[in-house]
Amino acid sequence: MAEEKTNKSCFHYRMTHKGQNYSTKDFWQPGDSLRASDIKILEEVREFYLQKGYPPTRADLSYDSVWRLKERFRTWKNVILAAGLPSLNSKEVQNIKQNI
Repeated sequence: MAEEKTNKSCFHYRMTHKGQNYSTKDFWQPGDSLRASDIKILEEVREFYLQKGYPPTRADLSYDSVWRLKERFRTWKNVILAAGLPSLNSKEVQNIKQNI
């Protein structure tokens, strides 16, 4: 039963990365240091924040940018954490979005 759950949760990864094993160790984790390449791909996220005043969602950036970011950071929450931006669900961000 547990095996079925694991297979379903990594279905997308298995379909897009044939013959490779999924491991979270391959991705950036909170607490890890950022590489120069990480800082470069996070620039667009930080620029959006400086222009708009709130962190971007995946829909706010281009498909290519989102793909590169998720390829390195795995989840959008990790992208926001690595960029050093406030959480999308924080009161501060929600107030800014409501006032737009």
